Amino acid sequence: MVVRTFMSIKVMDMNDKNTLQAGERSDCTVRALVKTAGLAYDDAWRWVANKMQRRPRRGPTLWDARKAMDNAQQINGKKVKTLKRNRITRFLNGADRKMSLKTFCQHNPVGTFYVLVRGHALAVIDGRITDYTKAGKRVMYAWEFVG
Repeated sequence: MVVRTFMSIKVMDMNDKNTLQAGERSDCTVRALVKTAGLAYDDAWRWVANKMQRRPRRGPTLWDARKAMDNAQQINGKKVKTLKRNRITRFLNGADRKMSLKTFCQHNPVGTFYVLVRGHALAVIDGRITDYTKAGKRVMYAWEFVG
C-alpha cells in the first residue's frame, strides 16, 4: 500500500490488487478503521464484516456501525471510548445542535477519532479530516481511540 499526500491529507493508494480492497466500494467504514486503529485493510475489512454485518461492496447501516463501535472495548490494542453527547453537540440559539465536522475538529485538536456522519464514516486525526468529506456535515456519533 502506498500512502501519498494530497492537499495535506493522507490518501491510501488502491493499486494493490492482492487484498480485499480490489474492486471494493462503499468501504468508508473499513478505511476509517484502518486509519484510527492502525489495522491492515484486510483485518479491518474482516472486523467490520463480522461486527457491523457489512456485506462486500455495501456499507453497514448506521445502527449496526454504532452498535459495533459502542460494544468494542479495544481494537488492535487501542482502547475505544464513546464520546459523550456534550463532546459532539453545542448549545446554540436555545437548543442543542450537532457539531459540524469543522467545529468538531476545532474542539478536538489532539487525538484519533472514528466519526459517523449521515451516510459516511471517517477518521479525524489531530484535528484533521482524513477524507474528502465536506466539513459542514453534522457529526452523528464519534469514538476516540486511546493508546
